[in-house]
Amino acid sequence: MVELIESESVVAQGSSVVTYRIRSATGWIAAMDWPKATVEHREPGPGTVWQRQISVRLVPGTLLERIVSQPRRQGRADTLDYLFGSRPLGQRRVVRTALRLSDSGRLVTEPQSRK
Repeated sequence: MVELIESESVVAQGSSVVTYRIRSATGWIAAMDWPKATVEHREPGPGTVWQRQISVRLVPGTLLERIVSQPRRQGRADTLDYLFGSRPLGQRRVVRTALRLSDSGRLVTEPQSRK
């Protein structure tokens, strides 16, 4: 059983969102939509908007992708700018990390492929 934690947390200039996808024979599937996945919503702590634990059964060798989306850094904004949207919302920086389930049941980072 593999347990994945997805969440949204408050960071400077917005929020950071962590999600996972699992590779199937037909493409990528959101971890929470994986067949027979169990999803447990957790009580968010300070600075956390929401958090869920996803438990899935996977075979060794399965590919996963961890996706972290964060606001791009822009010039300083004060609280009122953020609350009232007087500054345009910036683009997001998305970091994708390829993972593989090892024979021992651990998620290991896949080497980056060079194109």
